[in-house]
Amino acid sequence: MGKQVRVVAAAVKRGDRVWSGRRHNEVIMHMHELGEQMPVSCAEQGFLLSDGTYANRHEAAGVAYAAGQVDRLKVELSSEDIY
Repeated sequence: MGKQVRVVAAAVKRGDRVWSGRRHNEVIMHMHELGEQMPVSCAEQGFLLSDGTYANRHEAAGVAYAAGQVDRLKVELSSEDIY
């Protein structure tokens, strides 16, 4: 049996590229510093999972709940929920 997949970082996905960090606003600021086009829509914000995949806020909420990282199931996860 493999390890439980967990949410490990906030992430922003644009096309095939994913940036990650502790909180979404920190990731967005870093993207801005790198000259990435702004603003970043909420639809592009999600989370990096322990298996290396990206999950949107809705998908990540289910992963975090199943892994015991949050005590109740939410519609969407925010970075404040896991740190």
